[in-house]
Order: sequence, then C-alpha cells, then structure tokens
Amino acid sequence: MRAVGITSFGGPEVLRIVERPVPEPGAGEVRIRVAAATVNPADTVLRSGRHGPPAGGREPPYVPGMELAGTVDVPGVGAGWQPGDRVMAVVSPSSPGGGAQAEFVVVPADSVARAPEGAAQAHRKLEAGGVRGRLVLRF
Repeated sequence: MRAVGITSFGGPEVLRIVERPVPEPGAGEVRIRVAAATVNPADTVLRSGRHGPPAGGREPPYVPGMELAGTVDVPGVGAGWQPGDRVMAVVSPSSPGGGAQAEFVVVPADSVARAPEGAAQAHRKLEAGGVRGRLVLRF
C-alpha cells in the first residue's frame, strides 16, 4: 500500500510516497480504508524532527497523521464493526503502523466512531461551491 513517509527530517520536501505492507488487524482492532486524513501542526513538528524520532525505536519512514475518515475494510475478532461501515478514527503516528496518511490503517476498535450521516454529501457540496483547503464541519 502507499503512504506518506517521512524518510528524513526537514521541510515539506522530505515527504515521500512510500510502499508499506498492508496491515492486518488483530482481535479488537479494525482495518480502515482511508478516504481522508488530516494534516496537523503536530505532523509538521514530526516532519521537522524537532522532538526527535517517534517513541518506540522505529526506523523511518514515519507515517504522519492523527485523524482519518474512511470505511471499515476488515474488522478484527470482537471489534464490533462490519465491512463497509463509514467511520472516523484517531491514530498516533508513533503507533507501530504509523499515522493516518496511508491507504489502510489499523486502529483499536475503541478509537473508531461512526461517521455522521450526510457528512460526505456536505463535503461534496462545499467543494462544488469552491470551498477548498482547511475545512471544519460542525455536527
């Protein structure tokens, strides 16, 4: 799968599209096919290397991103989700699989929430009206 990878610390020019294995969910986890992922100030701090590499002693590439929206691809045993469920989730870039800016992400089931009905339609209408860039929807 493809992901945004930080291969060395620096400015935006260090970001690369990298190939990573598709993660497999364990019991109580959910694999999500990511439709959208955020870019936060924390991602720019990670990219800059200001605080050093993420905890856990992992080697680059580091995958940024903390929030995502998408659909459940594969629920782990006991996760309580079904394939195709539209969801939102939070993930830490320092988790073993990295952050949200990837095609697939595995997260604990308790880090997942059902996406509000109509959110996708509202986003499409806003884009059609020319709204781009930073977008916040209040539910």
